[in-house]
Amino acid sequence: MMNPTNQFRIVQITDIHLNHYPFDENDQIILTDIKQALEMLKPDLIMLTGDYVNTCQNEQEELIFRNFFAFLNQFHAPKAITYGHHDSERCLDRVDIEKIFNEIVVNKVKREHEEWIEGLSQYAVMIKGDKGLSNVLYVMDSGRTAPGIERTNDWILPRQVEWFRKVSRRYTEMKYNLVFMHSPLPEYDQARVNILAGELREPNQCISFSRINTGLFSEFFFSEQIDSVYCGHNHLNNAEMMWEGIRLIYGMFCGRDEKSGDFRGVRYIDIDGATGAVTTDFRYFYEFKKGDNQ
Repeated sequence: MMNPTNQFRIVQITDIHLNHYPFDENDQIILTDIKQALEMLKPDLIMLTGDYVNTCQNEQEELIFRNFFAFLNQFHAPKAITYGHHDSERCLDRVDIEKIFNEIVVNKVKREHEEWIEGLSQYAVMIKGDKGLSNVLYVMDSGRTAPGIERTNDWILPRQVEWFRKVSRRYTEMKYNLVFMHSPLPEYDQARVNILAGELREPNQCISFSRINTGLFSEFFFSEQIDSVYCGHNHLNNAEMMWEGIRLIYGMFCGRDEKSGDFRGVRYIDIDGATGAVTTDFRYFYEFKKGDNQ
């Protein structure tokens, strides 16, 4: 439901990359920054889009997940989650992490149309406005690491495309639906010619997309209901771009490393309760230290 300002605010948290448990100083700074951002932005939903833990060779992976999920319980807003390729590189797979998430996180979104396809979850979240159902959020797992020697981003599976096609047919009258996933679709690379806001700061404006395109964006386009798609993965990109009438948008890197410097923060998305229209912007973590609580 909408908040007292007749808006619904989503804050996207992505690419946290916690490394140790007990949390070391770097991890504590990351969590403190996220806490301050959430307290000041006051979201109605927290959208988690992957790469919470550097699981590769990390024997503490389960403890990091458990304690990060426990950290989330201090925030009242319901949580929605999908995963990145770093989250299941070692012992835990997506199903294992989901069990931990469901065991520990108290306030979770209600998932509609959920389907697990080859160990990857996709589901929809319904947002209600003044006149009933206002927006549908499609949450899709963009996969792990692709097979083959190149070790590139995984691709969306054909059965996942079919899932979207099947579910989206129920909501053809809606025009402001959103999609959340971890990795950018190949069309993000085409959209680089039309940047509306933000930047592509990765070296050579790199956009890391899968080497096989299975047609998910085409389904978004022909469904005539997707306003915008949100991803993470490329830490130094926060661009909002447009391709064929659909906004393709990066979140903000929440983790902390040498190359990012102050290029860290969160993206927030506001849905209008009367019309369902969607606006979005980002905030750097250092802005919250100055007291910017928009």
